[in-house]
Amino acid sequence: MDKLSRNEEVQEKLKATDGDRFEGRFRDGVHMSDVSDLMRRMLKEQLVRFDGRPLFPERRTYTVGCTLSDAEAQLYKEVTEYVREEFNRADALENEG
Repeated sequence: MDKLSRNEEVQEKLKATDGDRFEGRFRDGVHMSDVSDLMRRMLKEQLVRFDGRPLFPERRTYTVGCTLSDAEAQLYKEVTEYVREEFNRADALENEG
């Protein structure tokens, strides 16, 4: 038997929960079932214990300053440019479709 892709594995597990709804073999772009009644997405900040206390501690963030060497600054600049270009390219491709 062929090794299942990640999507096929998920399809097989969903089929076990509701065979009528998730029948057949997985095919990209075809299986677009609404699973909102099977899964619930929550933010970490919303999760609480049975007694109502937060499950995770409050997150505290702060900025730490640092001085980059010339090589580090150049790398930072190049990575930032690359990410910006690729995100823009991804946005353009998404807007075409």
